[in-house]
Amino acid sequence: LSIGNDPPQVTAVTPIVDAHEGEAAGIVRIEVSVEDSSDDVVTVAAEFDVQGDAPDEGWKPATGFGLTDVQVLSEGTTLDFFWDTDADLHDLERQVALRFTGTDSAPARGNTKESLVFRVDNNAAPIVQLDSGPLILNPDERRGIPIPFRVIDEEEDLVDVIFQWRREGEEFPS
Repeated sequence: LSIGNDPPQVTAVTPIVDAHEGEAAGIVRIEVSVEDSSDDVVTVAAEFDVQGDAPDEGWKPATGFGLTDVQVLSEGTTLDFFWDTDADLHDLERQVALRFTGTDSAPARGNTKESLVFRVDNNAAPIVQLDSGPLILNPDERRGIPIPFRVIDEEEDLVDVIFQWRREGEEFPS
């Protein structure tokens, strides 16, 4: 039996990740289930932790919206938190966990509930542009043919470029 105003309880945290890729990017929806015995208006604080970072930077506030001053029922309410991973993990690909803590007018904070670890991939794939002009204009079919190309990588990562060729009607080597 509970008398008075108990703090809200976060009961479940579910990051919505791409089922095919097994990762998330950009604005990520997180389902957060919260219960409050007094059906109060609550605010839920969101934090994230990069897994395996050295030195460990610990838990940091997660940039996002959807968990401020929301009505929560005693039988539970599922809320959507929209995490702006570009603001917190710009151009990075990392394993992360989130945690959520609810507060209302009760003097005590509610419990803290963590998500399972998941991957955030904000690292864009590089782009390779070929200049086909010299290939078309070069009559030499037996020796080295220059292949001018340009690599664009938004994050300026090191990029390996591998060229393969085949004759018409042949398969590319595996």
